[in-house]
Amino acid sequence: MSEPYQLACLITHDLPAEQGIRRCHRILGEEGISISDDSLIALHDTDIEEPEPEIITNEEFALQRLISWPTLGSIDYSGPEGMVTVSYFGPPGQGLLTCVLVSALERAVDRTNALPRYRHLGSRLHTELTAQRTIMEWGLEMRGFSYLAEIERLLSGDFDGEYPLLDLRRG
Repeated sequence: MSEPYQLACLITHDLPAEQGIRRCHRILGEEGISISDDSLIALHDTDIEEPEPEIITNEEFALQRLISWPTLGSIDYSGPEGMVTVSYFGPPGQGLLTCVLVSALERAVDRTNALPRYRHLGSRLHTELTAQRTIMEWGLEMRGFSYLAEIERLLSGDFDGEYPLLDLRRG
């Protein structure tokens, strides 16, 4: 299976999950990436629960459920190139957002030459979420990317690595 292109917005300040997720959802919609009939919500596991992915039947209910879940989760959106998975991460039980990870299938992005659109999306999310760093690469997670490790580095002022597809930095 092919690895996706991944865009990661890394947030080091206290951004309430509700504000960040709603801003991200709005920007995705403005960029033509929206919830569709076959969109799924997948809540991240907790210490005591492992929820199964569910079809989204009510967009507002799904967003509120994601926002209030202690470990946040992911939503599969429909974009011009196909399905786009947007994962939201934050410290468990704190109601904060520290990372937004947007994943789009390599074949779909390459086939439609959509890299400029995703770079633009990354720039918008970086600004709107006041991210400390926003990066994009093919197969970030496959290459060992850990948002937790990256947040720790950023908190100590270390901007490690270079990402030629997109590498935006604040401060």
